[in-house]
Amino acid sequence: MKKIIFAVIICTAILSSCSKDENSYNEQSIDIASLPAAITQYVDNYYPDASISEASLITSDETNYLLTLNTSEELAFSKSGSYLGNSSAILTGNHGHGGHHGHGGGHHGHGNHANDISVDSLSTDILNYISTNYSGYSSLHAEIDTMCQFGNVTEVMIGISGSSPFKLVFDTANVFVLRAERIAVTTIPQTVIDAITNTYTGFTIKPKAEKFTLADSSIEYNIFINQSSNRKQITIKADATIVCEK
Repeated sequence: MKKIIFAVIICTAILSSCSKDENSYNEQSIDIASLPAAITQYVDNYYPDASISEASLITSDETNYLLTLNTSEELAFSKSGSYLGNSSAILTGNHGHGGHHGHGGGHHGHGNHANDISVDSLSTDILNYISTNYSGYSSLHAEIDTMCQFGNVTEVMIGISGSSPFKLVFDTANVFVLRAERIAVTTIPQTVIDAITNTYTGFTIKPKAEKFTLADSSIEYNIFINQSSNRKQITIKADATIVCEK
């Protein structure tokens, strides 16, 4: 009987050890400039409104890359540069909303970008707007930016479990201006795309753009284009009227 009990204890210990090992990993910060070109190109194409804030190598059963964008979003890539998803694709255990992980204090509030502001510092008007219109959503990131049609604005990235995050934009009086969502360029009306290609000859359109839903419910698009190192953001109405460029 004692032998049986002893065997059960040993098996339990081994299973427990294996479970812990499955949830363990090593993280090493790396220089963003050392990332494979396939990764930086992917971010440039599919997250054109964001930039890479931090990069790490995550080693467990295999080695992968984990990127933190200046929007606080986290993206995982294989060692060969293939996109895997958010941080949950390569990290196990309990992770926060939107794929943010909590090891080592997490990646919230780095202050790596001069325009970043704490979500705790947002005005009461902005916080009230979010709580009233987006109940259950969390404020993930905030920054001060400029838009070619509105000037200085406050952008707040919000999200809820199971959905992609998006931005809410407020003017200097903290009044809601628009909601910005990333969309595939292929979903934009062809007349809008034609207006861009005809006006900006020789420029390449990035595969992702932003759809702006303004306070009056009108629709505009923020389209990212480049010609070599010359990059532009073109804001254009749904009727193909170009509003401005940045």
